[in-house]
Amino acid sequence: MDSCRYGPDGKVQKTPVVQPPPAEKKRGLRGKIVANKTEEMKEELQATVALIQEYVPPAPDRIQVVMNAGTASLAQAGPQRVAFIFPGYVKAGDALTVTFDKAITALQQIDVKTWLDKPEEPATLRVAMQALPNGVSFPAASC
Repeated sequence: MDSCRYGPDGKVQKTPVVQPPPAEKKRGLRGKIVANKTEEMKEELQATVALIQEYVPPAPDRIQVVMNAGTASLAQAGPQRVAFIFPGYVKAGDALTVTFDKAITALQQIDVKTWLDKPEEPATLRVAMQALPNGVSFPAASC
């Protein structure tokens, strides 16, 4: 278990809250298979986290590159919402969508459509934002 917060550089900072008990190691062939699968999963999760950090929080310079390329678009995302779509934000064929509430101009949601290894195997991320009473937005939920 970690306590997570955003640091001044915009990166997530984790502080351990609870130390997990040491896992029992399996012996023999099963133990080797479990160890290999565990290592593969760790590598894939680390690659996924690194990819997510390229999208969230959005980088103004990358948004500017998409704007200069002329591929950014604006779409209605509901009666009181507007979405800015930035295709090719990090990779060719991906998209970053940032949704705002038109009435109070608050950030509502960030959607990412990308992939890790192959474009045929898509990965998505949705970050729902909430606002504090002073108007500052923060990530309330992600999936």
